[in-house]
Amino acid sequence: MLTTTYPIVPKKVQLNALNSTHLAQYYQEQLGFTLIKEKDKIFSLGNRDADILLEIFPHAQKKVNKTSGLYHTAFLFPKESDLAHFYKYLKTHHTPLQGASHHGYSKALYLQDPEGNGLEFYYDLPISQWDINKEGQIKGVTNRLDLSELSQLVSSTAPDYQLPRQTKVGHFHLQVGQLDKVAHFYQTILHLATKQKINHHAQFLASGLYHHHLALNTWLGLELDHPHTNTQGIRSCVWQCHPTEITAIIQRLNELHYPYTNKKIGIELIDPAGIRLKINRMD
Repeated sequence: MLTTTYPIVPKKVQLNALNSTHLAQYYQEQLGFTLIKEKDKIFSLGNRDADILLEIFPHAQKKVNKTSGLYHTAFLFPKESDLAHFYKYLKTHHTPLQGASHHGYSKALYLQDPEGNGLEFYYDLPISQWDINKEGQIKGVTNRLDLSELSQLVSSTAPDYQLPRQTKVGHFHLQVGQLDKVAHFYQTILHLATKQKINHHAQFLASGLYHHHLALNTWLGLELDHPHTNTQGIRSCVWQCHPTEITAIIQRLNELHYPYTNKKIGIELIDPAGIRLKINRMD
């Protein structure tokens, strides 16, 4: 839900797939996504509310070079018990985890889909527990998450489990080659504020008081090609904002002579890393 605290937020992620049917099946069967619609092998998946969180497009070209792109998409659960139910569902379906972390402000599980797209599923701790300094920066940590403790929060998970209502995309985490240049773009155009920077290799930015709606890292290297439109992996990051905010974004783009395309429900543009973003007006 949008509020004045978060004038712009992630809405959904669009992926290019080598095999969209197979990938959509994984998200439904292994992760509990709901199929909302499908046409011409384009799959729209989401939660029980029928909110579209993920769209998968077919006929991608295989990625062969190191390119900027998606590190992971992070899906945010409304309650800690939702994360616990999800973890039990993963165990039941023998879906492998890549990691489980306590970040100080959140508890997170990490996976990778069959085509190499990173995934995070997480729950936010109450903001009273976040480590926020007087400048508004929010310190994150990476500690081990106690999975046995998480499991004890719920007794069992239904066999017909689906992502719960109000699950949403919490943040995008992108791989880029030029951290400062890309961060400056999002600070200037989307008015995201830096909440944490780690050794010039990673930066976390957010709208309003959140810990991060966008993370950037250079862990893959500093010399990264831009992804092609139909390259396997990220197709676009879709954001949503209030109509007044999109008007302000367009004004900033015009002042900087930065190229963008008008669409029926918003605008499209490409960031300095070559990653497409769509900014839609709030439904």
